Amino acid sequence: MSQLPIALGTYQVKADDAYEAVIKGLQVGYRHIDTAQSYGNEEAIGRAITECIDNGVTTRNDLTVTTKLWPGSDERNFGKEKGYEETIETCKSSLKKMGLDYFDVYLIHGPFSSTRVHQYEALCKLKAEGFCKQIGVSNYGVDELEEIKHLDVPFVNQIEVSPICRQSAHLKEYMEERGIRVWAYGSLSLLSNWREGSRIGKESFSNSEITSMQNARKVVEAVSERSGKTMAQVLLRWALELNYSIVPKSTNEKRMRENLDVLSWSIAKEDMEVLNGLDMGMPMCWSFDPVGGGGVQTKK
Repeated sequence: MSQLPIALGTYQVKADDAYEAVIKGLQVGYRHIDTAQSYGNEEAIGRAITECIDNGVTTRNDLTVTTKLWPGSDERNFGKEKGYEETIETCKSSLKKMGLDYFDVYLIHGPFSSTRVHQYEALCKLKAEGFCKQIGVSNYGVDELEEIKHLDVPFVNQIEVSPICRQSAHLKEYMEERGIRVWAYGSLSLLSNWREGSRIGKESFSNSEITSMQNARKVVEAVSERSGKTMAQVLLRWALELNYSIVPKSTNEKRMRENLDVLSWSIAKEDMEVLNGLDMGMPMCWSFDPVGGGGVQTKK
């Protein structure tokens, strides 16, 4: 499994583009690919991985491949909720689509289903049988993590983290005490062109939020100028400085290389303090806060 603290994200990347992006990404040095059942690109990404292995670009042992179970949600109209057996079947179906024998990391995409404890029990079974090396969750808060504390400790909780959405100290302390890693997504959400053209994410902002975001961008821009790096690089490096792994998406080779470059430098202590002071507790990636209230009542 790759130890690089940076993955190539593929959210909102169509299948054909995902195929090309993963080939480019592996060629420039990425060794962790992140996808999900709901992205609709697992098959294309699997083809790209197989091609790169066959061509000697990388080996399966050097790769980390992560995908996520879409849990479904009756309450949120996210599709039919998956139970224990359906979770196992979905993982095996994703493996078949991608042409893989196992996933390095298999996650539940969010605490949206009332059957989420049964889903995590199924992940434990999949891990025990070798279909995934590590298991974890995404968008889970403390309450949802408490529900599964009697089961295998999640390897990771993939959550939105950016200077304006640092997540609660309670969640971070809880995860640290239990050895649950943070994989940060949405770290670039402060950029004005983030998810340009997309209707997904936070849909409206108050005047005070708009002003705060504009001021925060000015701070990031100033750090960017002082460090000689792009604003995107500053935002990604900020997350790394907090010992989080990051999952930036890109289909552009130049930006892929720039994103990898964040491993080679550090942000000055005084600039980190300024960036840390930007927190607004404002998630941007969903129309609701999945970590702050994404979980629905569970079925026993």
